Amino acid sequence: MRVLIIAVLALIGYVECRENKHPYLVSIEQMAVIDTELIPLHICSGAIISEKLVLTLASCTERFNVVDMRVRAGTVSFERDGIVKSIDMIVPHEKYTSSRMDYDIAIVHIREPFTFNKDVKALKLPTGTDAPSVGSHATLTGWGVIDASMLLESVDLEMHVPIQCQNMYAPSMIYITDRMFCAGNTVRKTGCKTDPGSPLVSSNTLLGLSVLDVKCDRYPGIFTNVASLKKWINL
Repeated sequence: MRVLIIAVLALIGYVECRENKHPYLVSIEQMAVIDTELIPLHICSGAIISEKLVLTLASCTERFNVVDMRVRAGTVSFERDGIVKSIDMIVPHEKYTSSRMDYDIAIVHIREPFTFNKDVKALKLPTGTDAPSVGSHATLTGWGVIDASMLLESVDLEMHVPIQCQNMYAPSMIYITDRMFCAGNTVRKTGCKTDPGSPLVSSNTLLGLSVLDVKCDRYPGIFTNVASLKKWINL
């Protein structure tokens, strides 16, 4: 029997993407032996930021050996099609700690560069260092297991007031730092239970990476604030 390493469920408020309108999105996979067969298992999502670099979460990759991992790009399908790249190394932020979820970001260096085309493209990084403005909107993409086709999904999310988000998550002992922001709303559109590392994008710019949504469809989701970590990324 096949077992998924991470439970990947449907986006709340999702729209299926039957065409590749999000060519920056990648699936980060681990090769695993299941019933004597070597197959790819989706670990998390990520975003292409250059010909040889992908951004994802440090928390996505810390439990896996890089030699067993790879990156799949250029597909809307789950664990199939597209192009597959071997990983040279993964660099997590040196200040990342799993207990606080702060600085949750990692750079994935692929061995052979992407060839950019209509199905594989890079995102821009934010020009400033601030979190997205409250009330603005962005698109979250990721794979959700909603039917046998396992197609890519997307959802439009609204940026949330930081102090309100902090107050909501305070009982869970989660502190929203400058390296995080919240997006979503209270009408079943939060990105709830989607892939960790799913990119939140506006105007072809990578704003955040999905970290956590412990209050499914009631509280906004938590994202790594890419703008605040831009100097560390250091393209």
